[in-house]
Amino acid sequence: MKRALLAAALAIAVAVPVAVTAGEASAATNSFRGVNWADARDNYVNGWVIPTGLTAADSYSTVYTKADGIITGFQNLLGANTVRLPINPQSVNSTWWASYKGRSTPPSRTA
Repeated sequence: MKRALLAAALAIAVAVPVAVTAGEASAATNSFRGVNWADARDNYVNGWVIPTGLTAADSYSTVYTKADGIITGFQNLLGANTVRLPINPQSVNSTWWASYKGRSTPPSRTA
């Protein structure tokens, strides 16, 4: 009898907070304009994923310059405010990852 009462009390203790906190999810997505800058081969290649327009031989400075132009094109031509980039374990573990992941400041330019 004690076991049945304990099980009932536990079921109520678990169910009540779930019922109280459950609500309808919502998000303001009316201003979201995303594009997918993908690898032309596929984002699920067996190897590095390299977005169209870039190459594995590109340095960080080259990636920065190319990406700046491509992102500006997405913004101006498509009204994009969000860009999805491919990533996979092979890319992260590559020598090219430092060029691909970027940093917060642009590379220094030589005149």
